[in-house]
Amino acid sequence: MARAAASGKHKQLNVRIDEELLERFRDYCGKEGLDPHQLVINFIQRAVDEQVPFQDRLWQQMLKNAERP
Repeated sequence: MARAAASGKHKQLNVRIDEELLERFRDYCGKEGLDPHQLVINFIQRAVDEQVPFQDRLWQQMLKNAERP
């Protein structure tokens, strides 16, 4: 499958996000030496390529955390 970066075609995605969460994300990326934009792109690419059921996994993890003492 040809990726947008390989084909030279790009679109812009604007996302509203909680200010505190964005700041924490940027701090995390800075501490780990990560590019915040590329990290989001990699996440989206993985979700699309692998059709990962993230919502199911999220609920499973939330239930596990709720069961912990």
